[in-house]
Amino acid sequence: MRQTIEGSDISNSIIGGNMRYRNLKQTITATMTLTASMPSLMFIGSAAGNIVLLPPEADGQHIQIVNTGAGTLTVKDDSNTTTILALLTATSATFICNGTTWYVLGISTA
Repeated sequence: MRQTIEGSDISNSIIGGNMRYRNLKQTITATMTLTASMPSLMFIGSAAGNIVLLPPEADGQHIQIVNTGAGTLTVKDDSNTTTILALLTATSATFICNGTTWYVLGISTA
C-alpha cells in the first residue's frame, strides 16, 4: 500500500483552491426544468413561489440548490408529481439520487 505521494500538486484542484464548482445563477418566473448536463450547484431566485423539476433519476446524481429569491421554491421530481422539498428563502439543500428516487441529503440556512 502506498504511504506517500511524491511530487503531487493540488494547486489546480478544488482542494487547492484554483478550480471552482461550475454553477448556474438563474431568476425564474415559471417552472424550471433541470437537466443532468447542468452544473450541480444552482443559485435560483424567484419573486413568487415557483417549481423546480429535478432531472430524471440517475444513480449517483447530486444537485445543490440555493434559494436566492423572495419566494419558496417547490422542488419536484421530473414527472412534476412528487414534491421532494419546499425550499424556503435563503435556504439551500442538497439532493441525491440512488437511480430510482431523489432524497434530500441536507438543508442549511443563511
